[in-house]
Amino acid sequence: MIFEAELHRLSEGLNLPYPERADFLNELREDLSEVYSSYLDSGMNEAEAYAATLKDFRFGPDDLSLMAKTHQSFFQKILNLVPESFQNLIEYLSGMVPLGLLCYAIEREIAVMNFIQEGGSPGMYAIILIGLYLLGLEVLSAMRIVFFRDHSNRNLNIETPNVLLGCLGLMLVATAWTIMGIYNTANAMSLNPSAMDILFTGFKESLVPVSTGLLLSAMVVLAHFATRHILHKWKAPMV
Repeated sequence: MIFEAELHRLSEGLNLPYPERADFLNELREDLSEVYSSYLDSGMNEAEAYAATLKDFRFGPDDLSLMAKTHQSFFQKILNLVPESFQNLIEYLSGMVPLGLLCYAIEREIAVMNFIQEGGSPGMYAIILIGLYLLGLEVLSAMRIVFFRDHSNRNLNIETPNVLLGCLGLMLVATAWTIMGIYNTANAMSLNPSAMDILFTGFKESLVPVSTGLLLSAMVVLAHFATRHILHKWKAPMV
């Protein structure tokens, strides 16, 4: 397409969220093609038709700013009332709210707390902290993309390999702590082979770290690919 370079430059300076940005660019692409063809049919050569078409569709900074303001989400409008230096802080805090509610709900559930304590510290603390950190990044990304609808290149940089590597690292820590639990159980059994309750209790407790790691990894992956799905549905390019 002859106008793709111009459309790309326009998109770079167009602070519109998706799918509105994609729809606008597609409509503009069709309009440019129609006008360009009409100029060619009128007798202009390609260079003249190209220049005349771009002149007809010139967008100034005020036009782009007006389009951006028109399509701002409610949350983005609220955020713009705050000084720019505090906007990132508010985004981070808003992303932490769901995690805070999750932690509060877990802390209130005695059965869940007992389950976590069975896994033993400090390994369980490391697993939970790593998992919550990874999950927090995904929640923050979702908040920026879905609620604030800030579709800048920074937020469209969906690094799936890094997310999967983070989950792999989490699972390695969880597996290592589980293996240590199995080792301690085997060591205790070697000292008292007849105590079968040690075997069952140790095996049960050893499953806690890897189970927790799997659960947190699954939540991270689901959150990540849910965000990717939304962006794909909105026809947004993922950097």
